[in-house]
Amino acid sequence: MKTISRTIIAAIFITFGAGQLHAQGATAAISGTVLDPSGAAIAGASITVRNIGTAFNRTVLSNDQGRYVAPELPIGEYEVQGSLAGFQTVVRRGIVLTVGSRPVVDLQLPIGQAAETISVTEEVSAVETTSSSVSSLVNQTQMREMPLNGRNFEQLILLAPTAVSYPAGGSSALVGRAATYAISGSRPEGYAILLDGENIQDWWQRGTGAAVTGTSLGIEAIAEFQTLTNTYSAEFGGNGAVINSATRSGTNSFHGSLYEFLRNSALDARNFFEQKSPAPFRRNQFGASVGGPVKPDKAFFFFNYEGLRQHLDQSFQAFVPTLAVRAQAVPSVKSIVDLYPAPTTDLGVGIGTLITVGGQTAEENYYFGRFDYTLSSTDSLFARYVNDVGTLVSAGTVTQPIPLWPTLDRSANQYSTVQEHHVFSPNLLNSFGFSFTRPSTTETQPNTYAPLQQAFRGRQDVTITVTGLSPLGANFVNPFRFLQNKFTITDDVLWTRGSHSLRFGGRLRRQQINSYSYTYWNGNYTFTGLDKLLSGMPRIFTGARNGEAYGNRDFRDIAFAPYIQDDWKVTRKLTPPQRGQSRRGYRVHQRSSCIQVQPLVVELGPKVRLRIRRLRESQDLATGRLRPVPRPLSDLRLFRRVRRHAAVQLAESGKPFISDSIPGDYRTATTARADLRHGVRHPEDSLPDAVEFKRPARTLSRYDADCWLRRLPRR
Repeated sequence: MKTISRTIIAAIFITFGAGQLHAQGATAAISGTVLDPSGAAIAGASITVRNIGTAFNRTVLSNDQGRYVAPELPIGEYEVQGSLAGFQTVVRRGIVLTVGSRPVVDLQLPIGQAAETISVTEEVSAVETTSSSVSSLVNQTQMREMPLNGRNFEQLILLAPTAVSYPAGGSSALVGRAATYAISGSRPEGYAILLDGENIQDWWQRGTGAAVTGTSLGIEAIAEFQTLTNTYSAEFGGNGAVINSATRSGTNSFHGSLYEFLRNSALDARNFFEQKSPAPFRRNQFGASVGGPVKPDKAFFFFNYEGLRQHLDQSFQAFVPTLAVRAQAVPSVKSIVDLYPAPTTDLGVGIGTLITVGGQTAEENYYFGRFDYTLSSTDSLFARYVNDVGTLVSAGTVTQPIPLWPTLDRSANQYSTVQEHHVFSPNLLNSFGFSFTRPSTTETQPNTYAPLQQAFRGRQDVTITVTGLSPLGANFVNPFRFLQNKFTITDDVLWTRGSHSLRFGGRLRRQQINSYSYTYWNGNYTFTGLDKLLSGMPRIFTGARNGEAYGNRDFRDIAFAPYIQDDWKVTRKLTPPQRGQSRRGYRVHQRSSCIQVQPLVVELGPKVRLRIRRLRESQDLATGRLRPVPRPLSDLRLFRRVRRHAAVQLAESGKPFISDSIPGDYRTATTARADLRHGVRHPEDSLPDAVEFKRPARTLSRYDADCWLRRLPRR
């Protein structure tokens, strides 16, 4: 323990330049125990895990307790082989590793010759017993087969419990057109989106779907993703939730796909403002993917392309001056008033309405490439690059229904990463990674009209805002650009020693933000009514004078985020969380059995009593030896612990809980509801003492100290 403690302290100071385990989140691990036919642990057994698709393999050794851990494994189907001289070789097949999974694969080696092999096809339990993370998984089949509007894989985040859409986050090229989500009650900006461990969020803390088209392409390139909602490990930092996705890689066999999806308005119904037929709509999504070996068992590739072509017409209602009232305009604003289209309906007071049609034309091209290479039995690496470029030309919106100033939105997102894994020994592994992320979004309105160039020539048209009328001119927030360059270096060390699995590392990130937003750069005239517009009397003008129109904002920052985590396997069934961040709750597992002495009776009601025997000696389940308890609990502390458990169990079972008492000076009264705050997960609620449930003159059940008070006996 002293060695482990010194290592933990030293790791905090030597991890400069190491990276948060984002680079490790898209992998999996296998652990287990090697036993002989009698159930005793086998030390020094050779455990080889092998990927069926790529022939990737890693060999580890079982420790003195018979335990082994094979961390940082790429996702896929595996087999586990255990062997040792004097024992037959056992192979467990059909082990499927998903992103972030940590299945337990125990092996029992029969006595015999190592050349004799026993194949086991028993399914591995899907219950995670080595991790306290709360998560949900979406696999490739779900992404491919479920009906997704626009093939946007981020919509499947809603399959996770506690995940809800947050439409109030806004939808525009400025902040992104993709949906935002609130997970486990956190803010919409309170979650991270990882692609092979690389954070792909943009300026506004949104994912790839924050591009101008509002959809996240590349569903063929995503193998699966995991939504971590609570109590996840230190490697993911302190986000409210984590969307942890892993990309596909090539295998020893060639595989690919060719697809096209069409959606149009043939069966659409017209809305209220569409007079004869629904607005035209057509969306084509097409692409292809291919993967396979470059060098069998060594090098593999995977490539995916997806394209989107979309056109949508939308109808809007615009409020404009009538033709009759326009004659009252003074000469200085006459040309501006004439920019309004003629109304089709007269509402009176000089204002009319008409239905305008504005078109949206979108184009997006998504390219994905990945290369995996196994350098040797101790070194492997992969490189991945994504280039996603989209454009959207939009004429007319709800807030600007006169389609004379179309906006040109463009996004160009690039994500690249390189990771290398090196195995120093069966118990020591290092992972180094470098990633470069460059999301960019811009918007301009190039159309200009001479009457609206009077304020500042050469800029976008000035904005005319009139109470009761639809606005004229360009949007006052244009033009803008948000461009990020993020350089991230990560390095992670995974060390297994005895019953401890230690991880430490960090992340060093250099961020450059080159942005500009020329708000009110074109100028904005505000009129309080139609009469003020006709007389050329604005209430206020807002704009930047010549020589003062500078909206560039450049930011530079360096962030270093170390972490440390120790997973301590106390017994075969007990793994308390030991992390470099706070955690609440302990898993419910068994403890050692005990010898019972000195009875103590606690009454929980008129018909239920607890007979408690203080612990003087405990029995180790592995060796069978008796050992003294160094600091036995006092009667009062022991009573309080038992009372908490009994109160919880009585409340959960729906049985009445009237009062409890204890002989002597330790008399007290409480209720089940008051003690529920302690619960069975409270760290002090472990009960290393024996307990009996009794009725008068009859014993109903007996619980040794290796059991928790899970329920009361039936009455």
